[in-house]
Amino acid sequence: MRFSRPRFFYRLVKLARGLAVVGALLPLAAVATGCVAHRGYTPVGRGQISNGAPVVSAAPGTGALSPTVAVPADLPEADLRIDYDLWLPRAMEVTWRVRCGELVVEGEAGETFADYRTRRLAELAAERERTRRQAAAVGSLIGGAVLGQQSATVATSAPGASAQAGVAVDGAALGAAAGAATVSTEVALAPDDVGAGYRHGHVELAAVPAGVCSMEVAPRVAAVEAPVAVDAAGGALPGAAVVEPAIAIDPALLVGTFQVARRDDPGRRRALIAERGAIELRGSLRGSLIATGADADIEAARARNAARAEVRAAALQAEADARWAARQAREAELEVYRARQRAARAERERVAIELRLAAEARVRVRIEGAMSTRGAMVAYLGRCGGDPYRRDRLAAEARARAEMEMELTARRAEIAIDVRGQLHASLIAAGADPALRARLLEEAVRAANARAAYEAELDAEAARRAEDAARVRAQLSATLVAEGASLRPPMPPVPYEDPGVPPEAGVTWVAGRWVWSGVSWEWTAGQWLGGSIGIGGIGIGAGATITFGAAGGPSNLPPAYQPPPPPPAYQPPPPPPAYQPPPPPPARPQVRDHRTPAVTPPPAPAPPPPPAPARPARPKVRDHRDGH
Repeated sequence: MRFSRPRFFYRLVKLARGLAVVGALLPLAAVATGCVAHRGYTPVGRGQISNGAPVVSAAPGTGALSPTVAVPADLPEADLRIDYDLWLPRAMEVTWRVRCGELVVEGEAGETFADYRTRRLAELAAERERTRRQAAAVGSLIGGAVLGQQSATVATSAPGASAQAGVAVDGAALGAAAGAATVSTEVALAPDDVGAGYRHGHVELAAVPAGVCSMEVAPRVAAVEAPVAVDAAGGALPGAAVVEPAIAIDPALLVGTFQVARRDDPGRRRALIAERGAIELRGSLRGSLIATGADADIEAARARNAARAEVRAAALQAEADARWAARQAREAELEVYRARQRAARAERERVAIELRLAAEARVRVRIEGAMSTRGAMVAYLGRCGGDPYRRDRLAAEARARAEMEMELTARRAEIAIDVRGQLHASLIAAGADPALRARLLEEAVRAANARAAYEAELDAEAARRAEDAARVRAQLSATLVAEGASLRPPMPPVPYEDPGVPPEAGVTWVAGRWVWSGVSWEWTAGQWLGGSIGIGGIGIGAGATITFGAAGGPSNLPPAYQPPPPPPAYQPPPPPPAYQPPPPPPARPQVRDHRTPAVTPPPAPAPPPPPAPARPARPKVRDHRDGH
């Protein structure tokens, strides 16, 4: 089947591209309105940026403006914000200077052509990729609507063989590929795309006095170089290092406007107004006082008072100096006293050291006398037959006894190990099993592993059955819905019922409920149950039941719905009994002596393997056909 592209496909692609361009141009709509005051600032005025040319030309759409903006003096030393919009004929770097009175701030704006070209190519590539994705999305929708899923099967047979081949075509994929192919991925700058446009920025100034503000701009360099050589189509040649001739920029082409805004400071403004009001009030009060006969030469009186105050201040200063000198004299005397105290303390420490040295000398003399006396006593005892080495001899005997005890302990350990080995060999010769403990442990581990594997198999089987039941139920629900059936809607909210006054004592009100009839939800009204009532002189006992509606009359309503009991919870089968090894056979009495040859009894037969655990019955899986 051959795929043909409809004509309206290209129209939809062009419409998508137009919407993308409009969305990209919407953020630039604010440029035409010029600078606006930011929140917290009050506009002062707008001016034209000076470019140093004799004739200043206005920026497009701005009209003729003054190159200076006056800052009002109603709030001195205010914080200013200057926002500028500068028009550049091409991508370039410029320097600007803002002057407000004696305050000067300088900065830079713009970018080089190489930086602009890199950024612009990246933007064009991103825009081209968005357009390509939009075209692919539109093509996918058209291909899916026109072609859909197409498939064809060809079969052939021969006396000895047969073959079959199938082909499937996805219309959405073909449409997406065709739509994406209509948009090229190659991007290049247009010949007239040199980066011309507005550059925006702002500068904040603190404590600016009243005066005028102006802004000057000039090219940073006298010429701008092209980044690389270009081919006939306008694209960059890979690896080319040739640059275009330098392009001179006329400063008169650098035009723009700037706006001065003052930070709002209500507190400072109120303080300034209050200060001015106080000055005016003071002047008016002085004039009123003089008009009513007050002393007009108040300034001379104030000067005389100031002179007397200065004399009094000088006297107080002299008195303070005298007190300071007396304090210094007292501190000097205190320092002399402290020096005497330190000297006395040093003398006491010297005397204490001399006394300690004399006492140590006396102790050394006593120790030397005691040692000489001890030596004489030892010599005397030696002449009398005493043993001078008795203490060393006793210590040597104690060490010998300790070594003997250690040797005896080691010998006993060796004898115990030999006896244990002989007993082990005798038991093996008598028919004992040396690997019984290891075998029992291995059998216990094997049984535990078997039990764990069995439980894991049961859990996996139960999970698989649950998944099968859920899948079958979902498939059956989908089949029924496809055949025209509808899923059960959720239960409606329970309406309000007023049971009214009970018809007699002993009755109980049973609230109404929603009951599924197989097609829709049906409401069953509430009713009174229980009690007894007389009809025609015949008493009806408590065993009978008469139902009444909400108004108190009898109601022929179906019996109350009793939900079925919940299915029994799944109980895992009990684990298989742990393996219990058979008891060992009783020991046979045997009398042996050194003449009886050793006879090895035959080994005991191995215990039978534990019985395999019985496989429990599979739990019953319920589905929607089993009812409630």
